[in-house]
Amino acid sequence: MCFRQTAPAEQSPHIRARSPSGHSMQDMHRTQSLLRRTLLAAWVLTVAIPYAAQADAGGGSCCGLRPQDQLWLVSDRSLGCASSCTEPRLQYWRYDCQRHWTRANLDELLAVENPGTNTVVYLHGNRLSSGDAFERAWTSYRSLVRCADARPIRYIAWSWPSDKMGGPIEDARIKAARTDTTAYYLAWFLDRLDPNAPLSLWAHSFGARAATGALHLLGGGELCGRVLERVHPERVPANAVLLASALDNGWILPGRFHGQALTMTAHMLLVNNCADRLLKRYEILSGRRSGRVALGYAGISRRALGPAAAKVTQIDVSGYVGKQHQFMLYVQSASLMARMRAALLSAPAGVLSKNPAGSAEEVDPGEKSGPELASAAAVTDLQAADSTPQ
Repeated sequence: MCFRQTAPAEQSPHIRARSPSGHSMQDMHRTQSLLRRTLLAAWVLTVAIPYAAQADAGGGSCCGLRPQDQLWLVSDRSLGCASSCTEPRLQYWRYDCQRHWTRANLDELLAVENPGTNTVVYLHGNRLSSGDAFERAWTSYRSLVRCADARPIRYIAWSWPSDKMGGPIEDARIKAARTDTTAYYLAWFLDRLDPNAPLSLWAHSFGARAATGALHLLGGGELCGRVLERVHPERVPANAVLLASALDNGWILPGRFHGQALTMTAHMLLVNNCADRLLKRYEILSGRRSGRVALGYAGISRRALGPAAAKVTQIDVSGYVGKQHQFMLYVQSASLMARMRAALLSAPAGVLSKNPAGSAEEVDPGEKSGPELASAAAVTDLQAADSTPQ
């Protein structure tokens, strides 16, 4: 579907207009506002302040950007329906310590590619405005590089048209459709990058839906009638870390809607939450009795994946994250962040299929779904690791 960007302020995603207990929308918004302030305060205490101290002590940049790193933002917010006949007019920004966010272009981004540099592309979830996306670029970048080694990172935050619009159900359905277009733009962009350089995708909620769609297109698949005319037919497979993925839990199986995604993936870490209140109502996107289940809620059966199961690791963090859907809850755990960091910054091509020592145990849902997916052992390992100084 075609669309144009509108830009109301971000609010935390939800599906129902009223809570099950009958609280008013004003009470819910007040509670959500308090939760956001609490999360921001916790992030400042656990990430921002320690990171600043680490930068001062370890030669980091005074502006928060490590001197060896690059920080970019790419946006498809101003674009409409994708066409394989024309080059998309994506918008580009680069951050530097003197001028902050400055406009750039694709040629500038490609001109600073350094062999061996890890490129991490981050995709946010729903209901973020353009301004929110710039802020999220910072918070996610800083969470990633905290405690990271000295290897250079090119961090690219992807901003897609996710502003709040209409009621919660209408909003969710519109954004679900938009992710198909964003997936095409993202695949087009990724195809322009050095095909031999390490690449990782880090995505949350609907961002994960766009990420697997892009990998599907890069693998030669078709998405809503579109195929990608490849600039680089051969490419080193990417790593992917998907948090609370808002896509059908069978889509990445061979022959399904995003069935080619795993052919372009070296390793995929699925960080699931079987207590997520938003993902629990995922079927509402296509009707209450559709039977569709979110990948980030129920996970996926390794038996159904077949040989591709060797590429996929899943952990359930419901005991730590709880019922919320917010991205910031996932990066506040030092041990969970270390697990994601290892998956995003490790070498590609199979190395990541082994669980690092001391990390959360892998969960195989098999034929189970929903609450049966919870892994007490995985959560216990994460909490125990969080109590260990790093």
